Amino acid sequence: MCDFGNTTNGASGLGQQFQFLQKTFGLSLSIALAGRQANACSIVAEGNALGSGFQNKSSPCKGNPNCANIRRLRHMPQSLHVLSAHIIFSTKKRQPWLRREIRERVWAYQSRILQNLECNSITVGGVADHVHVLCNLTKKFPTSKVLEILKKDSSKFVKTLDSSLCDFHWQDGYGLFGVSPSHFEAVKKYILEQEEHHRRETFQEEYCGF
Repeated sequence: MCDFGNTTNGASGLGQQFQFLQKTFGLSLSIALAGRQANACSIVAEGNALGSGFQNKSSPCKGNPNCANIRRLRHMPQSLHVLSAHIIFSTKKRQPWLRREIRERVWAYQSRILQNLECNSITVGGVADHVHVLCNLTKKFPTSKVLEILKKDSSKFVKTLDSSLCDFHWQDGYGLFGVSPSHFEAVKKYILEQEEHHRRETFQEEYCGF
């Protein structure tokens, strides 16, 4: 919430503030009136707050720590890449190849593959016929390449665990869903509780739910 002081002229005063902010910051702004006297306003920035429009050195909110943060962000020396994803794929024809006694080894192996690809915050889980992966994707490789390596290398590993798994394969496709920071822990919990979840719901019902 930004308070620009009392506005005696109602909407016309807000219009002047809007023009001033737009000119100063180069933003597309929507202003919501707070109370009949319009003595405060809520600003929603829809433009590029860190772009070329932010050129005015004499900021109207001089001394405001939020404005100082914006100026610092505009000159960030490094890139910030946080792309969290929930990935799901099944065994070929949904065969129940992933027996309970090998699952933890498969999940650990897949986690190591993702670490080597520079993904992080990794959680892997699942049941006999499919796997769930939650991670922050790497910026080093395209997502399709990450999935190709993950499935190819882990498939080879599974085949070494038992002679009955010599025909093991993952399905060709996968599902990938973005995860917001506010939902990250909930998705992690969901993956770790897969066995309990699938006592109530099949994989097909689960996947259609996404």
